[in-house]
Amino acid sequence: MAHTELKKLVALVSKEDYCFLKARALRAMAEFYWKIEKNYELAFEQYLLLDKELQNAKPEDYPEMARDLMQIGEAYYYFHDYAIAINYFKRAIAIPENSFNTMVINTAKNDLGLCYQQENKLDSADYYFQEIQKLNSPDRRFGKE
Repeated sequence: MAHTELKKLVALVSKEDYCFLKARALRAMAEFYWKIEKNYELAFEQYLLLDKELQNAKPEDYPEMARDLMQIGEAYYYFHDYAIAINYFKRAIAIPENSFNTMVINTAKNDLGLCYQQENKLDSADYYFQEIQKLNSPDRRFGKE
């Protein structure tokens, strides 16, 4: 999807007040700026707008919330802003886990461990890494039902 088409989509869903479509459109814009244009400043602008949309959303109504929060956290992690990244990863893992979001939540737990490792908070890092290791138990192998 071209840049101008994405902008039109964001404007349309904003005008029509389709909040979850707006969140998805903002995520698409952020991904476009991040992955294609390599314009990280504009990507962060979209991520901040996305975060604002997520403030009023409920995870049961918007199942992609954990993914969006984790993705924003990964953007901050990329630029070594671990404190802000931790905030987003913690918000992601606070969402009730289900079979749809298990992989995202586990990735956020791993990323939390990496953030704490970078901050030399090794006890906290170990805690989140051990949470991931619990996945090897037979009842956790394929996600939570």
